[in-house]
Formats: sequence, C-alpha cells, structure tokens
Amino acid sequence: MEEEVPGLCEEKLSRFLEFSRDGILIVDETGSITAWNPAMEEISGRSRSDILGKKIWDVQYSLLPDAKKVPSALDHIRDQAQDILGTGSSPSLGHTHEHEILRPDLTVRTVESFLFTIPTEKGFLVSGIMRDITDRKKADHTLREVNRKLGLLSSITRHDINNQLMIFSGYLMLLDGENPALPRSEIMGILNRATAKIQKILAFTKEYQAVGITAPAWQPIGEIISMAKATLDTARVTLAIAPSCQNTEVLADPMIVRVFYNLLDNSLRHGETVTEIRFSCHREGGNLLIVYEDNGTGIAETIRPVLFERGKGKNTGYGMFLIREILAITGFTIAEKGATAGGVRFEITVPPGSFRAAGPGRSEPPGQAR
Repeated sequence: MEEEVPGLCEEKLSRFLEFSRDGILIVDETGSITAWNPAMEEISGRSRSDILGKKIWDVQYSLLPDAKKVPSALDHIRDQAQDILGTGSSPSLGHTHEHEILRPDLTVRTVESFLFTIPTEKGFLVSGIMRDITDRKKADHTLREVNRKLGLLSSITRHDINNQLMIFSGYLMLLDGENPALPRSEIMGILNRATAKIQKILAFTKEYQAVGITAPAWQPIGEIISMAKATLDTARVTLAIAPSCQNTEVLADPMIVRVFYNLLDNSLRHGETVTEIRFSCHREGGNLLIVYEDNGTGIAETIRPVLFERGKGKNTGYGMFLIREILAITGFTIAEKGATAGGVRFEITVPPGSFRAAGPGRSEPPGQAR
C-alpha cells in the first residue's frame, strides 16, 4: 500500500472543505468549532474568523430565529451537544433534519442538516453538513399554489358562466312566448348585462391565468407602487411612500403590481372622500408588514368579513379576490384593519426570506420594528 505523504491528508481535507458547495463544520472533542467552510459562511452569513474556536452550542443558539431564543434553549442545546461528544451517539445523528436559521441581516433561511461523529483517541469529533433549501421550499410552495390556482380557475369559469347561461336560457324562453311577462326591451337589457358579465369573467380568467406563470423575482416596493400609479389618474390625491418602502425589495410574483393597482383603483373609485393615500413598511416579529392606508369612507362592516372572497366585493367582486390570489403564490397574506368611517388600512404580511434591503451592500433590516 502506498504510504501517505505527511501533510497530504490535511491538504486534501482543506481543499474538500474549500470547494464543497454544502456547508461543512467540524467540532472537536471539547465542543469548539475547528472547521467552518466557505459554504457555511454563505449559508449562515457568519465568517470563519468569527466562528472558529467558539463552542458549538453558542453558535447554534445564535442561529436560532428570535422566536425560538427562549432561556431554556441554550441549556438544551448545550446538554445535547455534550451528550453527543461524550457518548458518540444520539437519536439526532444519522438523519437529515430541516430547520430555520437567522442570518445577521435578519433574513431567515431554511436548511437541511446532517450530523455524524468521528471517533478519536480523546473522544468524538462531530461533523455537520448543511444545505440551504430555502429556494427549493419556495419553489415547492409556488408549484402547489399554481396547481391550486388552476383548479380554482376552472371552477370559477365553469360556475360563473353557467349561471349567466341559465339567465340566457330563461329569458330567451320568455322572448319565445307570445306574451312575455316583461317588456321585450327590459328582457334585452337583462341579456345584454349577462353578456357583459360573461365578457368580464373571461377577461378575469385571462388575467388570473397569468398568476404564478412567471417565477417570483426580487422587486423594489417603491418601483412596484410607481408602476401601479402610472396607469391611474391620481391627480386629486396626495400619495406618500415611506422611505422604509423605497429601500425594500420583496420576492414576489411579477403580477404583484396588480395588487397595488387594484388597491389604488379601489380607493379612487369607492373611497368617495379620499384625498390622501399612504404606503409604509415596518418589521413585525420576523415578518415585513406593508401598510396601505387612505382617508376615504372605509369598508362597511358587512363587507369586511367577505371582502377577499370571489364575487363579494363591489362591482364584479373579482378585484380583491385577485389581490389575495396573487399574494398567496409567494406566501404573502392580506387583511383589512381600517376603521369603518376612518379610511381603509390594508396590511400585507411578507414572510421571512421574502424581503430584503434594496441596493448593493445594504445590510440593515428594512423598515423599523414595532
């Protein structure tokens, strides 16, 4: 057998760690981290120089999302790590685990990790392999949403057009009679309105079909609002966009511009006394909250519970429903929390990992925590 050249083994290990696309860490028998490769730096956002020599339980605790950093968590992590180092066995070894980590820029990433031990004369080393699966999880969610959307689209089209065809059938039978119960002019008006309704359903179908077709992309909130505003007459209102929104990007379906268009259009057409429209952004827990407000007449209490359901709002009842569906593609949610007589207040919740500071080199979290 060929004898290994002294130092070659260490060189091979170093090159393996350097070029691995998966994050790799090694913990010595005392619990100190002795290896933290470039992929781990990329995944965690923490540099090798800041991590080497630290205890694994302290680093694990620092990676926990804020909601999980309870006082007992550090003790639990330390006890579990020391048990593995002492015995070389644990139910958590040899299995892939999915969990979330918090980066210094306050973004949350979903990772898969796999732990195993290496016996030595002094005890056991522990090595971990980590892979960032955030984008894969989002892609899976988007695919599920698209499939749900297409099924819903089929149901909407079939149900709503069938309703209008029933109107056609009934009133055409009246016209066939010698003495219809209604004047022919009134029947023709009903049939014309049913025709217009079918045209609106088909127009909505075309628009709704485009939701989720294009992959989500990072988009600056300020630019999205400006695009939505460009096709509307907003001369009679003052529109303010907070700097916290101007400096923030969201990972969303490209049709998110339609969300802000519909909100603006709704205020302009139904707000009656609207003179001011405001956009603001702030952090709430681990989420980003995009707030849309106007000073119009607000939403009636009878409408609010069904506001985002198909066919329940004013006009066609599709505008608010479309907003909800576009946002759902990337896991965003929307709620209306305004006072009945004090204008609307729509709150769009953007989950962790789907927002970031805009522009190169920015590391500050977008918005202000409340």
